[in-house]
Amino acid sequence: MAAVISDNYGIFAWGWNHAGCDGNGVHAEEHALSRANPRRLHGATITIAGIRHRKNGTGFVFSKPCENRCARLIKKFGLKKIEFITKTREWKTIFL
Repeated sequence: MAAVISDNYGIFAWGWNHAGCDGNGVHAEEHALSRANPRRLHGATITIAGIRHRKNGTGFVFSKPCENRCARLIKKFGLKKIEFITKTREWKTIFL
């Protein structure tokens, strides 16, 4: 899973799922937010997407931010738009 944060001037942060320093895991949204210039976050857009490789081909996977962890962080930092892939593999946009 990957997350990209952008504003009117372009992409300014990105992140991906990884184990983290403590091995407990870091979500892509958290990683991107931690790497971003905090002054640019208010009003920005976060786009989340993932691809899974399968025997019968490659496909996008459901990528909505989790409510308990990532969605709270996104709201806390003042981002205004979340873009992600739905379970039906369509892009969806949520305005906060």
